[in-house]
Amino acid sequence: MSRWWILFVGIMLAACTAVAKPTPAPQIVETETVEGERPLATPIPPAPPQSTAFDQTITPTIETTTEIIDSTATEPSNFPQSPTLTPTATPIPGISLPILSSLGQLAYIQDQVLYVESKTGSNEFQAMDSFVETAVWSPDGTKLLYTSNSAPGRGASVNDHRIWLSSENINFSLAEQIVDFPTPPYVYPAAYPQTDYIKWLPDSNRILFFGLVPYEEEHAEYFATISLVDLEKRSIDLLNDQFDAQRDRILSVTDTNFLIITHCGAPCKMIAAYDYTGQSLWDEPWGTAAGLFAITPNRGFIIDAGYSGGVSSTTGLAKIDIVSRDFTIIWEPQNAPNNDYFRFIAPQISPDNKFISFNRGPWDDYPAFNLGRLYVIDQNGRTYGQLENGLVLDWRPTGGLVATQSLDDGTNQLIYWPLDGTANKVFVPPYNFSFKDGKWSPDGQYFAFNALDESIGASYLYVWHLDSNLPNLIQVTTSVEAFDNFTWLPDSSSFYFNLGNQALWQFKIGSAESKLIATE
Repeated sequence: MSRWWILFVGIMLAACTAVAKPTPAPQIVETETVEGERPLATPIPPAPPQSTAFDQTITPTIETTTEIIDSTATEPSNFPQSPTLTPTATPIPGISLPILSSLGQLAYIQDQVLYVESKTGSNEFQAMDSFVETAVWSPDGTKLLYTSNSAPGRGASVNDHRIWLSSENINFSLAEQIVDFPTPPYVYPAAYPQTDYIKWLPDSNRILFFGLVPYEEEHAEYFATISLVDLEKRSIDLLNDQFDAQRDRILSVTDTNFLIITHCGAPCKMIAAYDYTGQSLWDEPWGTAAGLFAITPNRGFIIDAGYSGGVSSTTGLAKIDIVSRDFTIIWEPQNAPNNDYFRFIAPQISPDNKFISFNRGPWDDYPAFNLGRLYVIDQNGRTYGQLENGLVLDWRPTGGLVATQSLDDGTNQLIYWPLDGTANKVFVPPYNFSFKDGKWSPDGQYFAFNALDESIGASYLYVWHLDSNLPNLIQVTTSVEAFDNFTWLPDSSSFYFNLGNQALWQFKIGSAESKLIATE
């Protein structure tokens, strides 16, 4: 792919401290198509000049799709052989987001076929099964649970739940290995991803299932159970059978309890906690408006933006202890107008559990979805500042956040907000870009993000190093889809990303290389 830059150095540096006027949209210039590669476009971007954050000049190289090794995993003799799936329907096309284990092993779903990396970091894949609906790794990264449907056309039904053991390269059906496991197929509502109904416990040996109601059962699409599967004991225990499959789902699991969100009216939702005997620990009788809540990374507290003592559902912020249900009001607006409400954006909590961000603004701006003001407080309610019309893209693992801010002239900029007493830093000055998504590396040194110029249909991928003034342009194409689903390896050496559901890529920090993993 050809590579070039037009540097507006003087204008861009001045824009770091002042709002820049939007640059006229240039023409899109298509690149030459190379056989074996996905054709890319290289629009001339009104983009910031690239920095020298990396050890060498970035020259992205696009490689052809890596080899797909089509092999069938075998099962040991002590497991019964599973029936061979013979689907006849046409699979739904598309490529899933990267499904990465805690050990860095990659899986993905393409045209409903599950591919799993044969060895961590090898970029060689084996086809595991067809008509796969969803897949999720155990917390320790040794087991991959996936659901398949050999009879497409049943809507949200699932024909089988299977587990692949990475250490032995075997997979088996839970219905065949777990005593009294319900007979397939099962019904899962289409309203939420199936990962909202299947959760691994932290010990990686137990799985919480919401659902498992047989497809043939009357009204199965509305009736849901909660069951706990123990892989070591090969057992399943029914914990509760009183849930609404269309509206309720699993929120979070810990070693000792789990949280369910239930429906209690529009826009009310209710959070309830249970232990693993099925005993109800507590529920939240006041409800939470439109699901405006967040759970701390250590699973200790809920931050609820809907609590108000039962008077109004959009007044104050409360901190709720997940185990004891003790709650504390940690923030209430001071001298706010009566129509100043939380925006319909859930609060976010920093990875170190110290800070909370949320958005408030006048209710009459809701039709235009004005973001209002972005606030940052700590768990004691102390305010650390606010940003007009700002939105958090991601929290840095070691402190601080990156926010996108919309300006009055219609442009947007990116700001690093350190929250350590030092000044905020504009590292992408105002442009005609919208910034849809971004993700920090686990070591907190690199920030990968997308930029979309919808006026010319141009999509950009950048990486910013914390110590650099400006980001590096990594990839660009003509698309109304944004590069997204940034998923970093645990060692921060590279990250995976999608372009819509059309392609899956990997970018390596050290070699500055873009590798195409799969494409439609």
